[in-house]
Amino acid sequence: MSRQTSVSLAVIAPCAVAMMLLAPWIVDLLYTGSFHPVVPMVTFAAASLPLRAWSWAMGFVVLARGNGRIYLFAEAMSAVIGTALNITGYALAGLTGLGISFILWYAIYSLIEIWLLRRYYGVTTTPRVAILALTCSTALLALSIAIFCWREVAI
Repeated sequence: MSRQTSVSLAVIAPCAVAMMLLAPWIVDLLYTGSFHPVVPMVTFAAASLPLRAWSWAMGFVVLARGNGRIYLFAEAMSAVIGTALNITGYALAGLTGLGISFILWYAIYSLIEIWLLRRYYGVTTTPRVAILALTCSTALLALSIAIFCWREVAI
């Protein structure tokens, strides 16, 4: 789990930065200018990618142990929490709030996975990987806020 998370973060972090910086051009390339309101959502949602990779690696431990009920419980909880956060985020701040809700969603999902692994299997994530995932996600969040503010000022 630790190696999978470390490798995933090494691949995901540069891709997330590229996605944040290139979102307006990617939208222009794939869609039309009328889709530009989605750029802040993509910018903030990219900061959730390290947490996503970490939580998925933990989820695969549950699958590898062959306990489908626990895995289904975790995924159902994730779906309920994600839906509630997405609705709330969109209601409060539109598409930008939706992007922010992805960060909160995967932070909560990571905590659920940590709890499940510790409770049912006595498995804990190494502190190095936890610090790496949280540092990477925090750095990407700071970058997404900076990019968002810069784009708002530039407009």
